[in-house]
Amino acid sequence: MQYNVKGVLLKTVFSGTGSQPQWDIETSQWNKDYFDSHQFSINIAASIMDLAQNLNITMDLPPKDTSISANATFRIWRTVTTMSGKISNLGPQQIFELFSFKETLNFDTDRAGLLQVSFTYDPEKKEFRSASSSIAWNGFSATFVASYLKRYELNENGWFIPNDAEEKIYPSSFSLEYNKTFKRDSLKDDKLSFSLSLHPTFNFNLQRYTYSRFSFVLGFTFKIRDFLDITFSSTSENTVVFRYFQDIPIFDLPIKLPGEKNFFIDLLNSLRFDNDMLRRDSGFKLKSFDVNLVHYLGDWNASLNIKLSPYLENRVYLFNTQISFMIQWLPLAEIKSEIQHDKDIWTFK
Repeated sequence: MQYNVKGVLLKTVFSGTGSQPQWDIETSQWNKDYFDSHQFSINIAASIMDLAQNLNITMDLPPKDTSISANATFRIWRTVTTMSGKISNLGPQQIFELFSFKETLNFDTDRAGLLQVSFTYDPEKKEFRSASSSIAWNGFSATFVASYLKRYELNENGWFIPNDAEEKIYPSSFSLEYNKTFKRDSLKDDKLSFSLSLHPTFNFNLQRYTYSRFSFVLGFTFKIRDFLDITFSSTSENTVVFRYFQDIPIFDLPIKLPGEKNFFIDLLNSLRFDNDMLRRDSGFKLKSFDVNLVHYLGDWNASLNIKLSPYLENRVYLFNTQISFMIQWLPLAEIKSEIQHDKDIWTFK
């Protein structure tokens, strides 16, 4: 059990003028302007079959706005149940705030497999405010989210909310993600190692379909122990991914997005360096390309970073090259020298 009170006991208040300064001493009063916090909390913890259970109850006391909140976490086998709720303005006009619930099932600990379901409920309106479910396994994950909102519609001017739209719980987003790193550490008597990382992400907006996007991050690292690390990484993005799905009958929209509608052909078009028209019209755009080198010199480390990223200038996309070189003394890491180049600006540190 814990009791906590924090506030102002005494303070000085300026009551004079610039030529005749004067301060009065003001003592604390029983109102919330003088109290930062006034709480009493109870925490109950137990270990049952080596699984931690927890219940916490916190009360905000006068002169602060009165409330009582509770949080609970229960673990049984491979499941974790979490609940929380709060009641404000204790008394005849009390308000039941959002109640949240989350259930997690770890079905494969070796491959980080889990299934998770959560929702929030409004006791005052007797309506669900949000709900989500997700599954993850071996680097792959999928998430579905429904939210309490007003539904969008599309016309020639873009997305809009109709005047007669009512707030309800609607599907709002669906996402797919894969994040995996493949490593080989034991090459040439552990002197060489390399790793390859893949991180594609697909986010589908179930309210405003044209706001859906696909991103892909690719990274490769090669290491020579105690000598050199080389890392390449690139990030690309597609913000018109909906045009590949727009002909599906469930998406009956008055407007069609122009461009290639086949996902794989459009992906190949992004690599058509022999055809500027196809490459520019492709929805796949390079966002950045990074090269990072670290050379180990005993007590010194030398690092070189080169980053290429496109930017818009006068309606034309140009590539900006950012270069950074740093040499650092390891015994005293604060002793270092760094040179940076960004858009024709050199910086020395």
